Amino acid sequence: MNRETTGKTTNGWEYHWTAAEANEYGKSQDNCLRNGPLPPNTEHRTLNTCIGIWLLMCLGGTTVWAQGPWHIPGAGVRFEVQIIRPTMPVAGIVAILPDAGILPKGKLKADVVDDTGKPLKANLLWHNPNEGLALVFEDSPAAQAWIYVSPSADYPKATAPLCPSLLLFLHNGGKPGLEQAHEMAKKMPVGPDIYFTLLERIYHSILPVGRDENTSSYFTGWIKVKKAGKTYFYTVSKDGSEFFIDGKLGYSWPGLHGRIGSERAEKGAWIDLSAGTHRLEYYHFAQKFRGRECQLGWQQAGEPQPKDPKHPDLPNLSVTAPMEEYDFVHSGVATLIAADSKQGPVAIVTNLWEAILQPGQSPVCLFQFYAFGSERLPTNTVFEWDFGGERKMHGPQVAWLYGGTGDQRVTLTVSSGTSKSTCSKLFFPKSLNPAKEPPRLSINRAEDRSKVRDLFMAMCRATPTGKRPCELWNATLWEGFIAVLDFQSDYALLSELFERSRPDILNLDNTKRWLLEDAFFVALRQADPKLTVTWLDRFEKEEKSAARRGQWKARRVEFYIFEADNLGQARLAANAFTGAAASLQQTELAMIRMGDVELFNGHQDLARRYYAQAQESRQRQAKLSVPAVFVKPADKRADAAKKTRGRQQPEKTTTPAVTAIAPGIPQAIDAWKVSAVHASAYYATMRSLIGQQAYFEARKTLCQWELELPLDKLAGDFPLAEAEYYLALKQFKRAQKILMNYRQSVDLSNTLPQAMKMELYCLTQLDRDKEARDLGWVIIKRLPNHPLAEEVKGLLATASAEGKLAVDVDAWSQDWMASEKVDAAGLAGLFSTNKVLGIRKKRSP
Repeated sequence: MNRETTGKTTNGWEYHWTAAEANEYGKSQDNCLRNGPLPPNTEHRTLNTCIGIWLLMCLGGTTVWAQGPWHIPGAGVRFEVQIIRPTMPVAGIVAILPDAGILPKGKLKADVVDDTGKPLKANLLWHNPNEGLALVFEDSPAAQAWIYVSPSADYPKATAPLCPSLLLFLHNGGKPGLEQAHEMAKKMPVGPDIYFTLLERIYHSILPVGRDENTSSYFTGWIKVKKAGKTYFYTVSKDGSEFFIDGKLGYSWPGLHGRIGSERAEKGAWIDLSAGTHRLEYYHFAQKFRGRECQLGWQQAGEPQPKDPKHPDLPNLSVTAPMEEYDFVHSGVATLIAADSKQGPVAIVTNLWEAILQPGQSPVCLFQFYAFGSERLPTNTVFEWDFGGERKMHGPQVAWLYGGTGDQRVTLTVSSGTSKSTCSKLFFPKSLNPAKEPPRLSINRAEDRSKVRDLFMAMCRATPTGKRPCELWNATLWEGFIAVLDFQSDYALLSELFERSRPDILNLDNTKRWLLEDAFFVALRQADPKLTVTWLDRFEKEEKSAARRGQWKARRVEFYIFEADNLGQARLAANAFTGAAASLQQTELAMIRMGDVELFNGHQDLARRYYAQAQESRQRQAKLSVPAVFVKPADKRADAAKKTRGRQQPEKTTTPAVTAIAPGIPQAIDAWKVSAVHASAYYATMRSLIGQQAYFEARKTLCQWELELPLDKLAGDFPLAEAEYYLALKQFKRAQKILMNYRQSVDLSNTLPQAMKMELYCLTQLDRDKEARDLGWVIIKRLPNHPLAEEVKGLLATASAEGKLAVDVDAWSQDWMASEKVDAAGLAGLFSTNKVLGIRKKRSP
């Protein structure tokens, strides 16, 4: 006797199974249970295969004009699909087709024909105009099928005796709850906030579609019961859940709650079931993503059930577990391999979330977009991508950056001859495994920064003339842009922003705006000195901060000294800065710039006076900031001796005295010792920052050093640190001037060989061969017994035979580019500078 099981689901889907079909499927299930889950690439599909439909739509297949018979005359679009068999014929084949504007507007119907021309019965399952259309059609021995989509007065009712499984319908937004989940079961779910997919089982914290908060979910399918008898089902969920077996409520756990109270599978019930297949419906809602969970588990009949006096109604936890993939019936999968129309190509967008850059709390998301089937279209086909605001790119594959994880829209128009098709897709970043995907780009890797910068440039160039490239950027995109900036090679990109989007830059907070302006100015003065003065005028005019305007005045002096080679204009600019100084710190900086002008004019004594004046002013302010303390008077003999020494040999140092001595300091510390400690700490910090390519921070450190100890600019570590900074930025002209001036101002020091080697390197990079040769002979003459002299002799000998003087870039630069770790704290401890210091003048010998 061949018993039949028939019925109708809560949303109108009919099912019709024979006992023979159920028994046949049960045998395959028994084999699966004995041997464990089937390996990949068998008839049991994994979740990745089910969810991978959309990716396969992009990566495979062909898109051609309508060829062969057009079976449904009224259809406007036809899809060719490849079939993967279901685990049971009655489960049918599920197809998910793209929409987003390529299907007829309004209500639709679908007709399916196999590759022999035989019509196949089909039921629609879901439609979201922004996403796609889903249907299930009867199984067929054919390997492929055609699906025709046509406009319809109404969505046709489900009449085919098919029972697809396992399906998920998800509603985002609105008022999430079990009531909203049940609404999706009453009729075919349709709407822009409803998503759909196939599943392997009900065991999720992250949903495969839709957003993971404010969700109402409806899972529907068929399960396979191995043995007849009492079977225990339970639910574990964050917020409400309930399940039905064969249309009857099994257990309901409504309301807002966590998983507490379900650890021992308490939220469940025993249900007496026959062997074979049974209808399952699971409803769930969640308001927040954090802690989200929905899980259906069971203990099958026939398992041992030890008695537990404390929990007599609960299952045996040792044989109770979440339901697995092989516990469910699974429909076949129809993979899209082609799409066409009678008129021409069909635009189908596939977006791939390729990578993220995390400069702050929100990620910068890198998306790749593909036009499906582009490789088989005629060569004259045009692909136009519109990212909003008239920002457009062309080609079958493009990339774009988005700030944050909000909703986005991209529109693809595919044109060939007189035919045109447009697809406008709404999407948002979605990952099934946030811990591993998508891959993270690192701001510490040069290749990653370069990749992101190239995309920013492409986005700027996609913006038409008359539009501001950054008009639509949010705070996250600005953070990402700043994080990947490169002083050495970003003039073209920065120029795009400053020339075309200056109003958007002015709307940024001062920290971001000033950082961008500094980067642009560094690149500008190298790339276009003539335009630099124009931008200096503009920066000063647009700046509201008096302190910042002072910085621009100081940089104007630097520009005339180094890039413009105009010391006369530099002196005028320094005088103007001095007269306009709006604060004591600006006055000190103006004096330093006056000193710079004299230093590079060859007037070292005059430069020293300006630097000393600025340093005395700074130390005078430091003295005033030290609190007054009681100082024990010295004995009269010591005081008399001090006066005598003072009459006999007056001090000539320009470093001022700070007479207040802090408690606990046994004796005063010479100012020169403190300065030496500070200079060593600054130099160590500079080299470390340059080694890390942290150029913004290195520049700040250099400025702080210059303001505190301007006399260091005459000798010592400051000129070397400054030169190393500009060498790292490949600003060889400025570095060479600094090093040449240093070389000419000192007779002999332990840093002179390094300075001369760096200068020679700069001259070779600037292609100033004669000056490089002359410097080589100077090195040989001034350092006759130094290893550098022997090295230069070899370079000169080689150059004489082969042409221009050349050096090994890597070998010569590693000496000064490598980061150095100096124990600044140890130096400070040596001189007790980790405490409040009492400082006195250095006594003359």
